[in-house]
Amino acid sequence: MNLRSQAMLSVLVPVIFLALIALTSLSLPEADGTFNTSDGHVFYSDLETDPRSEIQTDRVIAFVNRTAQEQRIVATPELFIEEPDSLPLIEDYRRVMDEVGLVSSWLLDDQLSLALDDGRLIDVDPRSRTLADLRFDFWIQAFSGFLAALICFLVLLLSSDKSERSGRIAFVITGVGFALSSLFAAIYSTRDLFIQGDLFFAASLMNHLGSSLFATGLIAFLWNYPAILFGSRLAWCVFSLPLISTLSAQFFPVHPETAVMFYLPYGISLIAALIGLFVQWMKSAPGSEERIKVRWIFISVVAGTGIFAITAIVPMLMGRPPLASQSMVLVTFVFMYFGMLFAVIRHRVFDLDPWYLKVWGWIAGGMAILMIDILLTYLLSRSGPETLAISLALVGWLYFPVRQFFLARLLPAHRGELDHWLRDSLPGLVNDRYLSREERLTDAFRTVFSPLDIRIHTGSHPQKNVLQLTAPDASGEARFLELLHPFQGARNLTENDFRTADLIRALDDLIDRTHGAHEEGVQSERQRIRRDLHDDIGAKLLTILRRSAEEEQALVRSAISDLRNLLNHSFDAPDGLEALCVSMKDEAQARCQDYDVPLVWTQDVPDLTLTRNGYYHLERILREALSNALRAGSNSIEVSASVKGPALVVTMINYCKSSDSPDLPRIDQGLGQESMRARAQALGAEISVKPHDEQGTVCWQLILEVPLDGPLLDTVGLDAAISQSRE
Repeated sequence: MNLRSQAMLSVLVPVIFLALIALTSLSLPEADGTFNTSDGHVFYSDLETDPRSEIQTDRVIAFVNRTAQEQRIVATPELFIEEPDSLPLIEDYRRVMDEVGLVSSWLLDDQLSLALDDGRLIDVDPRSRTLADLRFDFWIQAFSGFLAALICFLVLLLSSDKSERSGRIAFVITGVGFALSSLFAAIYSTRDLFIQGDLFFAASLMNHLGSSLFATGLIAFLWNYPAILFGSRLAWCVFSLPLISTLSAQFFPVHPETAVMFYLPYGISLIAALIGLFVQWMKSAPGSEERIKVRWIFISVVAGTGIFAITAIVPMLMGRPPLASQSMVLVTFVFMYFGMLFAVIRHRVFDLDPWYLKVWGWIAGGMAILMIDILLTYLLSRSGPETLAISLALVGWLYFPVRQFFLARLLPAHRGELDHWLRDSLPGLVNDRYLSREERLTDAFRTVFSPLDIRIHTGSHPQKNVLQLTAPDASGEARFLELLHPFQGARNLTENDFRTADLIRALDDLIDRTHGAHEEGVQSERQRIRRDLHDDIGAKLLTILRRSAEEEQALVRSAISDLRNLLNHSFDAPDGLEALCVSMKDEAQARCQDYDVPLVWTQDVPDLTLTRNGYYHLERILREALSNALRAGSNSIEVSASVKGPALVVTMINYCKSSDSPDLPRIDQGLGQESMRARAQALGAEISVKPHDEQGTVCWQLILEVPLDGPLLDTVGLDAAISQSRE
């Protein structure tokens, strides 16, 4: 059978059943007058009599068989009761059905008379029921059962996950049971008085069987959805205990009270179902999809069965009549099925999780007030107005303050989360300014939300767990970060997590502006120092140059050249890596020529853009290394610079004049070495100086490895380095 046929069948079966129930209700016998009860008495009003006539005030004391007047049944309000099982004893339950059936048979045989309190007998004629005789509460119960069955069939039809099929079948069982209970109750609970005895018993039996089937399905559902906790065949036998209890109450009662035989098993079944729901809650991870389902199932079950338990089960177990008409209370079960429908198959579409606490607070608050008011009504033996006044005073002055006290301590607080994400994200946002904004935010979100994996999307917005990285560009496309299984798969992102992400973005913007302002201040101060050095030190060096002897002028010119290099490279915008290597090569050749030391310089580096600090530190390291080699004494110096994978590698080999290893100068110690290590650390680089014996020639070797994804390159240079390394 295809999906369309299944859908049509899922709708057609409840519709046909609803039509059959309506036709059955129309077949009930009806009198040509109306009955009403007041103060324990029964009154009758003939529809053909003037409503102001005296018969309207006459009290009916008995129903009499017109042909055998010795057959009479005392007229009591019990005969008009909606639910016979709300009577205290099983004996009363059966007696009422027998007496109503007997009176109805007299009416169908046109043999019914009413004995009034003044001694008169009046005849009652039968008539056919019309749609106008079907009261509003009949349609309420009938459509409630119809909607419940329709929802459950749709859930089964839309089920695709085989691992959840047992739970969904149990959910359908609850719907079928509720539909049977509600539809058959609509037949006899909305009668005026008359109903055939066999039909009365059969409808009541089906009502109880449907209720037991609902209880069975509810236990099986909550113990098998979303996780299967108790799904063996033996478990289904245990789930069927409410059915066995109902059959025992109908045919072999072991206790005389209806509360024990009918309502106590329902209460126990509800508790067993809630225990299964509690176990499901404990087994589901916080924030997971299973926890979202359990939350909404919990709300639905409490909203549906809780009101019925408060208004019907609890009063009956306390020996009191139900607080509300069961036909109206059954409407709450429809809301339960709608809530469970969303929880079972559509919780992702409607994004139910953020609404959980609001809906639960609304339902729990209303139910708590209802329970407090019922309890006070039972405990306070006062008149109606006095009881109402005392109840309102206690609820307003005691209940609400106590509720607020517990809510403030039980609801989740987010005060500690601020310290958590600040501690985790702030170091990266502050220290890794050489990274792009997208990279900084990605690292921060990875640190704070701990996803198992991350995907970056451009333009399209994924369904869930998505954070925006960049604002839309000129083409209108933005970049989004999808967190796969955040918090190590423990839960999805919540509304509070999205607020945290907004705060992280705002913090990064603030740090960026702060760094920009700091950089502007640094540049302004550098320009001032540059002007002062140029005007003061430069002028004094020129004066010394003119006044010094010719053999000393070379040293002064070298000082002037160093000052010029310092002013140009330390205060102007930095050059690229290739330009730095060319500049250092020229400087090294000039200095080695002064010491008569041969220099071999090789370089194979791309023209990558350096940061100001990267240029400055790398230049100082190379200059200090060359100075150390020249001071130690060299036969020759070899320098090579190249990009190998993700790092810039600079090697300097000093072939020393002394060939005896113990007599080698200690160029790996001293203030210059400490300065080089500090500068290398600032670049995230590794530097090593160690002896190196190459073909019997003792020498010193310096190796500097600078990562390209560190502070050496700006973002443009980093992207170029990555692309070139891939090539």
